[in-house]
Amino acid sequence: MIMEHDKIEAQEEAKISQEPGAINDEVCEDCASLDLNAIFSNETGLASFDSIKFSEWEACIGNPSPQSICPACRFFFAMIVPSQEVEVLREEKRCIDPDTLEEIWSSQGQATVQFALKAFSANHIWHMPWFKTTSKTISFGVFPRGTRIDEYECAANGLNLKQELSWEQTIYDRQSPGFILQADSNATGDPEKLRGRILNERRIDWDIIKDWIHFCNKNHGYQCKLIAESYPSGFKLIDCHTRCVIEPSRNVKYLALSYVWKDSHSLDADTKYSPTLPQYCPTVIEDAIQVVKSLGEQYLWVDRYCIDQENETQTHNQISRMDSIYEGSLLTIIAATGKDSPSGLAGVGSVPRMRQPRVKLGNFSLVSSLPNPVGAIQDSKWASRGWTYQEGLLSKRRLIFTDHQVYWQCLGMHCLESIRMPLDLWHVRHSTRFPDEISFSRLYPPFGTDLEL
Repeated sequence: MIMEHDKIEAQEEAKISQEPGAINDEVCEDCASLDLNAIFSNETGLASFDSIKFSEWEACIGNPSPQSICPACRFFFAMIVPSQEVEVLREEKRCIDPDTLEEIWSSQGQATVQFALKAFSANHIWHMPWFKTTSKTISFGVFPRGTRIDEYECAANGLNLKQELSWEQTIYDRQSPGFILQADSNATGDPEKLRGRILNERRIDWDIIKDWIHFCNKNHGYQCKLIAESYPSGFKLIDCHTRCVIEPSRNVKYLALSYVWKDSHSLDADTKYSPTLPQYCPTVIEDAIQVVKSLGEQYLWVDRYCIDQENETQTHNQISRMDSIYEGSLLTIIAATGKDSPSGLAGVGSVPRMRQPRVKLGNFSLVSSLPNPVGAIQDSKWASRGWTYQEGLLSKRRLIFTDHQVYWQCLGMHCLESIRMPLDLWHVRHSTRFPDEISFSRLYPPFGTDLEL
Protein backbone atom coordinates (compact mmCIF):
# COMPACT_ATOMS: atom_id res chain seq x y z
CA MET A 1 0.00 0.00 0.00
CA ILE A 2 2.83 2.38 0.90
CA MET A 3 4.66 1.50 -2.31
CA GLU A 4 1.53 2.27 -4.33
CA HIS A 5 1.18 5.63 -2.55
CA ASP A 6 4.83 6.48 -3.33
CA LYS A 7 4.26 5.51 -6.95
CA ILE A 8 1.28 7.86 -7.20
CA GLU A 9 3.30 10.71 -5.65
CA ALA A 10 6.14 10.09 -8.11
CA GLN A 11 3.66 10.27 -10.99
CA GLU A 12 2.26 13.54 -9.65
CA GLU A 13 5.76 15.03 -9.36
CA ALA A 14 6.52 14.01 -12.94
CA LYS A 15 3.26 15.60 -14.07
CA ILE A 16 4.04 18.84 -12.22
CA SER A 17 7.49 19.05 -13.85
CA GLN A 18 5.86 19.12 -17.28
CA GLU A 19 3.35 21.86 -16.47
CA PRO A 20 3.71 25.34 -17.98
CA GLY A 21 6.29 27.32 -16.05
CA ALA A 22 7.60 24.33 -14.12
CA ILE A 23 11.31 24.06 -13.35
CA ASN A 24 12.96 23.01 -16.57
CA ASP A 25 16.29 23.71 -18.27
CA GLU A 26 14.98 23.85 -21.84
CA VAL A 27 14.50 27.59 -22.24
CA CYS A 28 14.71 29.77 -25.34
CA GLU A 29 17.85 31.66 -26.30
CA ASP A 30 16.51 35.04 -25.15
CA CYS A 31 15.53 33.78 -21.69
CA ALA A 32 18.78 31.83 -21.34
CA SER A 33 20.71 35.08 -21.98
CA LEU A 34 19.23 36.79 -18.91
CA ASP A 35 22.20 37.44 -16.64
CA LEU A 36 20.66 36.69 -13.26
CA ASN A 37 24.10 36.04 -11.85
CA ALA A 38 24.92 39.72 -12.35
CA ILE A 39 22.04 40.81 -10.15
CA PHE A 40 22.20 38.09 -7.50
CA SER A 41 25.96 38.54 -7.10
CA ASN A 42 25.23 42.11 -5.95
CA GLU A 43 22.52 41.08 -3.50
CA THR A 44 24.79 41.63 -0.52
CA GLY A 45 25.35 45.26 -1.51
CA LEU A 46 21.81 46.43 -2.01
CA ALA A 47 21.97 49.64 0.01
CA SER A 48 21.36 51.69 -3.12
CA PHE A 49 18.08 49.88 -3.70
CA ASP A 50 16.54 51.45 -0.62
CA SER A 51 16.47 54.98 -2.01
CA ILE A 52 14.84 54.30 -5.39
CA LYS A 53 11.77 52.48 -6.58
CA PHE A 54 13.62 50.20 -8.96
CA SER A 55 17.20 49.15 -9.33
CA GLU A 56 19.07 50.01 -12.49
CA TRP A 57 18.82 46.35 -13.48
CA GLU A 58 16.13 45.79 -16.06
CA ALA A 59 16.01 43.19 -18.81
CA CYS A 60 13.68 43.29 -21.78
CA ILE A 61 11.91 39.97 -22.17
CA GLY A 62 9.97 40.93 -25.28
CA ASN A 63 6.53 39.39 -25.67
CA PRO A 64 6.25 36.35 -23.38
CA SER A 65 3.51 34.13 -24.74
CA PRO A 66 1.32 31.52 -23.04
CA GLN A 67 1.73 29.34 -26.15
CA SER A 68 5.53 29.41 -26.11
CA ILE A 69 7.43 26.13 -25.87
CA CYS A 70 9.87 27.94 -23.58
CA PRO A 71 8.88 27.40 -19.92
CA ALA A 72 10.56 30.70 -18.95
CA CYS A 73 8.40 32.64 -21.42
CA ARG A 74 5.31 30.96 -20.00
CA PHE A 75 6.53 31.73 -16.47
CA PHE A 76 7.06 35.44 -17.25
CA PHE A 77 3.65 35.58 -18.92
CA ALA A 78 2.05 34.14 -15.78
CA MET A 79 3.83 36.78 -13.67
CA ILE A 80 2.77 39.91 -15.60
CA VAL A 81 1.58 42.52 -13.13
CA PRO A 82 -1.88 43.85 -14.08
CA SER A 83 -1.76 47.31 -15.60
CA GLN A 84 -3.07 49.16 -18.61
CA GLU A 85 -0.97 49.43 -21.72
CA VAL A 86 -2.63 51.14 -24.70
CA GLU A 87 -0.81 49.14 -27.41
CA VAL A 88 -2.03 45.80 -26.10
CA LEU A 89 -5.61 46.65 -25.20
CA ARG A 90 -8.67 46.42 -27.35
CA GLU A 91 -10.93 49.39 -28.07
CA GLU A 92 -12.68 49.12 -24.69
CA LYS A 93 -9.30 49.51 -22.96
CA ARG A 94 -9.76 46.84 -20.33
CA CYS A 95 -7.08 46.32 -17.70
CA ILE A 96 -4.58 43.60 -18.45
CA ASP A 97 -5.17 40.42 -16.54
CA PRO A 98 -4.01 36.90 -17.48
CA ASP A 99 -7.32 36.01 -19.15
CA THR A 100 -7.36 39.23 -21.19
CA LEU A 101 -3.72 38.80 -22.19
CA GLU A 102 -4.23 35.22 -23.29
CA GLU A 103 -7.28 36.24 -25.31
CA ILE A 104 -5.27 38.96 -27.03
CA TRP A 105 -2.39 36.61 -27.81
CA SER A 106 -4.81 34.03 -29.19
CA SER A 107 -6.55 36.52 -31.47
CA GLN A 108 -3.52 38.48 -32.63
CA GLY A 109 -0.79 35.83 -32.55
CA GLN A 110 1.50 38.09 -30.55
CA ALA A 111 1.08 41.34 -28.66
CA THR A 112 2.95 44.46 -29.64
CA VAL A 113 3.81 45.59 -26.12
CA GLN A 114 7.29 44.86 -24.81
CA PHE A 115 7.72 43.61 -21.25
CA ALA A 116 10.63 43.96 -18.85
CA LEU A 117 11.84 41.95 -15.90
CA LYS A 118 12.54 44.55 -13.20
CA ALA A 119 14.53 43.95 -10.01
CA PHE A 120 13.75 45.71 -6.75
CA SER A 121 14.47 45.44 -3.05
CA ALA A 122 11.93 43.48 -1.02
CA ASN A 123 11.70 46.58 1.18
CA HIS A 124 9.24 48.04 -1.32
CA ILE A 125 6.82 45.30 -0.34
CA TRP A 126 7.54 44.81 3.35
CA HIS A 127 8.37 48.45 4.21
CA MET A 128 11.12 47.57 6.67
CA PRO A 129 14.24 49.52 5.59
CA TRP A 130 15.89 48.85 8.95
CA PHE A 131 15.82 45.05 8.35
CA LYS A 132 18.77 43.79 6.35
CA THR A 133 16.88 40.63 5.49
CA THR A 134 14.47 42.59 3.27
CA SER A 135 16.70 45.43 2.12
CA LYS A 136 19.19 42.86 0.84
CA THR A 137 16.70 40.52 -0.78
CA ILE A 138 16.12 40.92 -4.50
CA SER A 139 12.63 40.45 -5.90
CA PHE A 140 11.36 40.74 -9.46
CA GLY A 141 8.24 41.85 -11.26
CA VAL A 142 7.18 41.67 -14.91
CA PHE A 143 5.92 45.03 -16.17
CA PRO A 144 5.21 46.65 -19.53
CA ARG A 145 8.50 48.18 -20.57
CA GLY A 146 8.82 51.90 -19.91
CA THR A 147 6.05 52.09 -17.32
CA ARG A 148 6.49 53.67 -13.91
CA ILE A 149 5.09 52.16 -10.76
CA ASP A 150 3.66 55.51 -9.65
CA GLU A 151 2.04 56.36 -12.99
CA TYR A 152 -0.10 53.33 -13.66
CA GLU A 153 -3.28 53.85 -15.59
CA CYS A 154 -6.17 51.84 -14.23
CA ALA A 155 -9.61 51.23 -15.66
CA ALA A 156 -12.44 52.11 -13.32
CA ASN A 157 -16.06 52.15 -14.40
CA GLY A 158 -14.95 52.20 -18.01
CA LEU A 159 -12.85 55.32 -17.56
CA ASN A 160 -9.08 55.68 -17.70
CA LEU A 161 -7.83 57.05 -14.41
CA LYS A 162 -4.31 57.79 -13.22
CA GLN A 163 -3.55 57.28 -9.58
CA GLU A 164 -0.60 56.90 -7.28
CA LEU A 165 -0.17 53.25 -6.33
CA SER A 166 2.06 51.85 -3.62
CA TRP A 167 3.94 48.63 -4.16
CA GLU A 168 1.50 46.41 -2.31
CA GLN A 169 -1.42 47.97 -4.20
CA THR A 170 0.20 47.23 -7.55
CA ILE A 171 2.39 44.17 -7.53
CA TYR A 172 0.48 42.46 -4.77
CA ASP A 173 -3.12 43.51 -5.14
CA ARG A 174 -5.97 41.04 -5.67
CA GLN A 175 -5.40 40.77 -9.41
CA SER A 176 -1.63 40.37 -9.27
CA PRO A 177 0.09 36.98 -9.51
CA GLY A 178 2.53 38.17 -6.85
CA PHE A 179 6.25 38.82 -7.22
CA ILE A 180 9.23 36.63 -8.09
CA LEU A 181 11.76 35.32 -5.58
CA GLN A 182 14.80 33.10 -5.76
CA ALA A 183 13.78 29.61 -4.67
CA ASP A 184 14.83 28.36 -1.25
CA SER A 185 16.12 25.08 -2.71
CA ASN A 186 19.11 26.70 -4.43
CA ALA A 187 19.67 29.71 -2.17
CA THR A 188 21.84 28.28 0.55
CA GLY A 189 24.38 30.15 2.61
CA ASP A 190 22.29 33.06 3.87
CA PRO A 191 19.26 32.08 5.98
CA GLU A 192 18.54 35.75 6.72
CA LYS A 193 17.20 36.51 3.25
CA LEU A 194 13.65 36.05 2.06
CA ARG A 195 13.33 33.09 -0.29
CA GLY A 196 10.48 31.50 -2.17
CA ARG A 197 9.40 27.96 -1.39
CA ILE A 198 8.56 25.52 -4.17
CA LEU A 199 5.15 24.14 -3.19
CA ASN A 200 3.67 20.79 -4.09
CA GLU A 201 0.16 21.21 -5.46
CA ARG A 202 -1.10 18.03 -3.79
CA ARG A 203 0.91 17.77 -0.62
CA ILE A 204 1.58 20.28 2.15
CA ASP A 205 4.93 20.23 3.92
CA TRP A 206 3.66 19.86 7.48
CA ASP A 207 7.07 20.65 8.93
CA ILE A 208 6.53 24.28 7.92
CA ILE A 209 3.34 24.51 9.99
CA LYS A 210 4.96 22.64 12.88
CA ASP A 211 7.79 25.18 12.85
CA TRP A 212 5.27 28.03 13.07
CA ILE A 213 3.53 26.36 16.03
CA HIS A 214 6.84 25.68 17.75
CA PHE A 215 8.04 29.26 17.29
CA CYS A 216 4.76 30.63 18.62
CA ASN A 217 4.83 28.30 21.63
CA LYS A 218 8.41 29.22 22.43
CA ASN A 219 8.35 32.98 21.92
CA HIS A 220 4.95 34.63 21.89
CA GLY A 221 4.14 34.53 25.57
CA TYR A 222 0.82 35.47 27.09
CA GLN A 223 -0.95 36.76 23.99
CA CYS A 224 -0.84 33.37 22.27
CA LYS A 225 -0.70 31.15 25.35
CA LEU A 226 -3.61 28.76 25.74
CA ILE A 227 -5.59 29.39 28.90
CA ALA A 228 -7.14 26.32 30.52
CA GLU A 229 -10.80 27.00 31.16
CA SER A 230 -13.65 24.76 32.14
CA TYR A 231 -15.47 23.31 29.19
CA PRO A 232 -19.10 24.28 28.58
CA SER A 233 -21.72 21.72 29.50
CA GLY A 234 -21.83 18.84 27.03
CA PHE A 235 -18.53 19.84 25.36
CA LYS A 236 -17.31 17.08 23.07
CA LEU A 237 -14.38 16.45 20.73
CA ILE A 238 -13.65 14.13 17.84
CA ASP A 239 -10.86 11.63 18.52
CA CYS A 240 -9.26 11.65 15.08
CA HIS A 241 -7.62 8.26 15.62
CA THR A 242 -10.75 6.36 16.62
CA ARG A 243 -13.37 8.62 14.90
CA CYS A 244 -15.32 8.58 18.16
CA VAL A 245 -17.00 11.67 19.59
CA ILE A 246 -15.90 11.82 23.23
CA GLU A 247 -16.49 14.06 26.22
CA PRO A 248 -13.02 14.86 27.58
CA SER A 249 -12.60 14.38 31.31
CA ARG A 250 -9.69 16.81 31.49
CA ASN A 251 -8.23 19.71 29.55
CA VAL A 252 -6.70 18.42 26.32
CA LYS A 253 -5.20 20.14 23.30
CA TYR A 254 -7.59 20.30 20.35
CA LEU A 255 -7.95 22.02 17.00
CA ALA A 256 -11.19 23.68 15.88
CA LEU A 257 -12.64 23.89 12.38
CA SER A 258 -14.24 27.02 10.94
CA TYR A 259 -16.05 26.54 7.63
CA VAL A 260 -19.29 27.25 5.80
CA TRP A 261 -21.70 24.34 5.68
CA LYS A 262 -22.33 23.24 2.13
CA ASP A 263 -25.94 22.43 2.91
CA SER A 264 -28.37 23.95 5.38
CA HIS A 265 -28.20 23.36 9.12
CA SER A 266 -31.26 21.13 8.97
CA LEU A 267 -31.09 18.05 11.16
CA ASP A 268 -30.73 15.20 8.71
CA ALA A 269 -29.29 11.75 9.38
CA ASP A 270 -25.74 13.12 9.04
CA THR A 271 -26.09 15.93 11.58
CA LYS A 272 -27.93 14.10 14.34
CA TYR A 273 -25.64 13.50 17.27
CA SER A 274 -23.85 10.15 17.34
CA PRO A 275 -20.96 8.87 19.50
CA THR A 276 -19.12 7.92 16.31
CA LEU A 277 -18.60 9.70 13.03
CA PRO A 278 -20.36 8.40 9.93
CA GLN A 279 -18.28 6.35 7.53
CA TYR A 280 -18.01 9.30 5.16
CA CYS A 281 -18.02 12.86 6.49
CA PRO A 282 -18.05 15.92 4.21
CA THR A 283 -14.66 16.23 2.52
CA VAL A 284 -13.71 19.41 4.36
CA ILE A 285 -14.16 17.61 7.70
CA GLU A 286 -12.26 14.51 6.53
CA ASP A 287 -9.43 16.82 5.45
CA ALA A 288 -9.51 18.63 8.80
CA ILE A 289 -9.12 15.26 10.55
CA GLN A 290 -6.08 14.60 8.36
CA VAL A 291 -4.62 18.00 9.30
CA VAL A 292 -4.93 17.13 13.00
CA LYS A 293 -3.12 13.82 12.51
CA SER A 294 -0.46 15.34 10.23
CA LEU A 295 0.40 17.85 12.96
CA GLY A 296 0.77 15.08 15.52
CA GLU A 297 -2.41 15.98 17.43
CA GLN A 298 -5.47 13.91 18.29
CA TYR A 299 -8.60 15.96 18.91
CA LEU A 300 -10.79 18.15 16.69
CA TRP A 301 -13.86 20.26 17.45
CA VAL A 302 -16.46 20.59 14.68
CA ASP A 303 -19.86 22.08 15.46
CA ARG A 304 -21.62 19.66 13.09
CA TYR A 305 -20.68 16.60 15.12
CA CYS A 306 -19.65 17.93 18.52
CA ILE A 307 -22.87 19.78 19.38
CA ASP A 308 -25.94 17.67 20.10
CA GLN A 309 -28.29 20.00 18.31
CA GLU A 310 -31.36 18.10 19.48
CA ASN A 311 -30.41 19.01 23.06
CA GLU A 312 -31.47 22.65 23.28
CA THR A 313 -29.80 23.25 26.64
CA GLN A 314 -26.38 21.97 25.54
CA THR A 315 -26.68 23.74 22.19
CA HIS A 316 -27.41 27.06 23.93
CA ASN A 317 -24.58 26.55 26.42
CA GLN A 318 -22.01 25.88 23.71
CA ILE A 319 -23.15 28.63 21.38
CA SER A 320 -22.96 31.10 24.27
CA ARG A 321 -19.39 29.89 24.95
CA MET A 322 -18.25 29.88 21.34
CA ASP A 323 -15.61 32.49 22.15
CA SER A 324 -13.90 30.24 24.69
CA ILE A 325 -14.13 27.21 22.37
CA TYR A 326 -12.22 28.93 19.57
CA GLU A 327 -9.93 30.91 21.86
CA GLY A 328 -9.07 27.72 23.75
CA SER A 329 -8.09 25.71 20.68
CA LEU A 330 -4.47 24.97 19.82
CA LEU A 331 -5.31 26.55 16.46
CA THR A 332 -8.33 27.04 14.24
CA ILE A 333 -8.39 25.40 10.81
CA ILE A 334 -10.12 27.79 8.42
CA ALA A 335 -11.51 26.57 5.09
CA ALA A 336 -11.28 29.63 2.82
CA THR A 337 -10.89 27.82 -0.50
CA GLY A 338 -12.93 29.31 -3.30
CA LYS A 339 -15.97 31.56 -3.43
CA ASP A 340 -18.37 28.64 -2.95
CA SER A 341 -18.70 26.27 -0.02
CA PRO A 342 -15.46 24.31 0.18
CA SER A 343 -15.33 20.74 -1.07
CA GLY A 344 -12.14 20.20 0.91
CA LEU A 345 -8.91 21.77 2.14
CA ALA A 346 -6.66 22.33 -0.87
CA GLY A 347 -3.39 20.40 -0.64
CA VAL A 348 -4.58 17.99 2.05
CA GLY A 349 -6.70 15.31 0.40
CA SER A 350 -8.26 15.05 -3.03
CA VAL A 351 -8.37 18.80 -3.74
CA PRO A 352 -5.12 20.13 -5.28
CA ARG A 353 -3.88 23.70 -4.96
CA MET A 354 -3.57 26.04 -7.93
CA ARG A 355 -0.26 25.60 -9.73
CA GLN A 356 2.60 27.77 -8.54
CA PRO A 357 4.52 29.37 -11.45
CA ARG A 358 8.23 28.46 -11.30
CA VAL A 359 11.15 28.10 -13.68
CA LYS A 360 14.85 27.33 -13.72
CA LEU A 361 17.17 29.70 -15.53
CA GLY A 362 20.78 28.55 -15.50
CA ASN A 363 21.77 28.01 -11.89
CA PHE A 364 18.79 29.88 -10.47
CA SER A 365 15.32 28.62 -9.68
CA LEU A 366 12.67 31.36 -9.62
CA VAL A 367 9.23 30.97 -8.06
CA SER A 368 6.10 33.04 -7.64
CA SER A 369 5.20 34.34 -4.20
CA LEU A 370 1.62 33.55 -5.32
CA PRO A 371 -1.36 35.92 -5.17
CA ASN A 372 -1.98 37.83 -1.98
CA PRO A 373 -3.79 35.35 0.33
CA VAL A 374 -5.58 38.20 2.09
CA GLY A 375 -7.52 39.03 -1.07
CA ALA A 376 -8.39 35.37 -1.65
CA ILE A 377 -9.55 34.97 1.96
CA GLN A 378 -11.63 38.14 1.91
CA ASP A 379 -13.27 37.04 -1.36
CA SER A 380 -14.09 33.55 -0.07
CA LYS A 381 -17.52 32.45 1.03
CA TRP A 382 -16.06 31.84 4.50
CA ALA A 383 -15.33 35.57 4.95
CA SER A 384 -18.79 36.53 3.68
CA ARG A 385 -20.45 34.96 6.72
CA GLY A 386 -20.34 37.08 9.85
CA TRP A 387 -20.22 34.14 12.26
CA THR A 388 -17.32 32.39 10.51
CA TYR A 389 -15.24 35.56 10.26
CA GLN A 390 -15.90 36.08 13.96
CA GLU A 391 -14.71 32.53 14.67
CA GLY A 392 -11.39 33.47 13.10
CA LEU A 393 -11.31 36.73 15.02
CA LEU A 394 -11.86 34.90 18.31
CA SER A 395 -9.05 32.43 17.64
CA LYS A 396 -5.53 33.05 18.85
CA ARG A 397 -3.99 31.01 16.04
CA ARG A 398 -5.44 30.58 12.56
CA LEU A 399 -4.30 28.14 9.89
CA ILE A 400 -6.10 29.28 6.75
CA PHE A 401 -6.32 27.10 3.65
CA THR A 402 -6.69 28.95 0.34
CA ASP A 403 -6.67 27.70 -3.25
CA HIS A 404 -2.95 28.53 -3.54
CA GLN A 405 -1.29 28.04 -0.17
CA VAL A 406 -1.61 27.88 3.60
CA TYR A 407 -1.59 31.12 5.59
CA TRP A 408 -0.84 31.46 9.31
CA GLN A 409 -1.76 34.30 11.61
CA CYS A 410 -1.52 34.18 15.38
CA LEU A 411 -1.40 37.17 17.71
CA GLY A 412 2.34 37.55 17.20
CA MET A 413 3.05 36.94 13.50
CA HIS A 414 1.60 36.18 10.08
CA CYS A 415 3.34 33.83 7.65
CA LEU A 416 3.02 32.57 4.08
CA GLU A 417 3.73 29.01 3.07
CA SER A 418 5.23 30.28 -0.20
CA ILE A 419 7.91 32.48 1.45
CA ARG A 420 10.66 31.42 3.82
CA MET A 421 11.02 34.12 6.45
CA PRO A 422 13.71 34.47 9.14
CA LEU A 423 11.16 34.66 11.96
CA ASP A 424 13.65 35.25 14.76
CA LEU A 425 15.02 38.37 13.02
CA TRP A 426 11.58 39.80 12.30
CA HIS A 427 10.37 39.76 15.89
CA VAL A 428 10.63 42.62 18.37
CA ARG A 429 9.89 43.01 22.08
CA HIS A 430 11.97 40.01 23.11
CA SER A 431 10.77 37.95 20.14
CA THR A 432 7.13 38.19 21.17
CA ARG A 433 5.65 39.69 17.98
CA PHE A 434 6.14 41.23 14.55
CA PRO A 435 6.34 45.03 14.53
CA ASP A 436 3.06 46.68 13.54
CA GLU A 437 4.74 48.11 10.42
CA ILE A 438 4.75 44.64 8.84
CA SER A 439 1.25 45.02 7.43
CA PHE A 440 1.94 43.20 4.17
CA SER A 441 -0.34 40.12 3.88
CA ARG A 442 -1.79 40.64 7.37
CA LEU A 443 -5.46 39.63 7.51
CA TYR A 444 -6.48 40.51 11.07
CA PRO A 445 -5.40 43.70 12.89
CA PRO A 446 -2.30 43.45 15.11
CA PHE A 447 -2.62 42.29 18.69
CA GLY A 448 -3.87 45.00 21.03
CA THR A 449 -5.98 46.80 18.41
CA ASP A 450 -9.46 47.74 19.61
CA LEU A 451 -12.07 45.88 17.60
CA GLU A 452 -15.80 46.17 17.26
CA LEU A 453 -17.68 42.96 16.48
